[in-house]
Amino acid sequence: MENEAKKVGEPPALHGVSAAVARKVGSVAALRMEAVEFVKAYSPLPAMRQCAEVNTPVKAAMNMELPTLVAIRQEYGEAFITGYIKLWIVDLIEYLGGKELTDAQLEETSLRIYHNNYYLNIADLNILLNRVKDGDTVLTTPINGAKLNALFAAYRDERAEAVVASHENEHEVLKKHGYIPHVDHITEAVHEAMIENQMAAAERQAKAEAAEIDRLYRKALRYQKLWDKYPQLKPKMTKE
Repeated sequence: MENEAKKVGEPPALHGVSAAVARKVGSVAALRMEAVEFVKAYSPLPAMRQCAEVNTPVKAAMNMELPTLVAIRQEYGEAFITGYIKLWIVDLIEYLGGKELTDAQLEETSLRIYHNNYYLNIADLNILLNRVKDGDTVLTTPINGAKLNALFAAYRDERAEAVVASHENEHEVLKKHGYIPHVDHITEAVHEAMIENQMAAAERQAKAEAAEIDRLYRKALRYQKLWDKYPQLKPKMTKE
């Protein structure tokens, strides 16, 4: 056969924006651990500590040290990745004091989260679910698979838009400076460009508002001169 059949459960190829936001699957240091050690190091609470500096979707997408869900599956197997995602779901439900899902609900929800979000990494899980814990993102109880999948879908869209915007701002940095000083400073340089773009937009808005005020002022002056010359044209004030 020209092409081997895809393995059952293998995620589809990425296209378009998804391809832009997904990084290549590679063997990162975390995946050299035994499965038990991996769980100890990257279950929700330890992962929160390890991912403390990776606190935005752009930083998560750029991070090359934390494995994606598909990389974890390829290293440890499908049963492991579904169990790993279950850890995050159960941890969230326990934190919020919600009603537990049944085993069947947990199994299907974790599978759906994997297949829809396989290119996300551990930092993405940490960012998204900690937003719920911190109250920045509202997730009403009782929690169910549909609500969790909607939560992930909104995050995927945000992540894709943020990464595209960061590339556009990185291009602005390159146009301005001709280079980015060091790979470790890409995020800072992109952030600087974002601030500059925001400041430029604010300046344009301020100029537009000033121009409108000036136009209204000049218009008022013209009316005043007209009324001074022809008082009979001035509108009469009426009492309410």
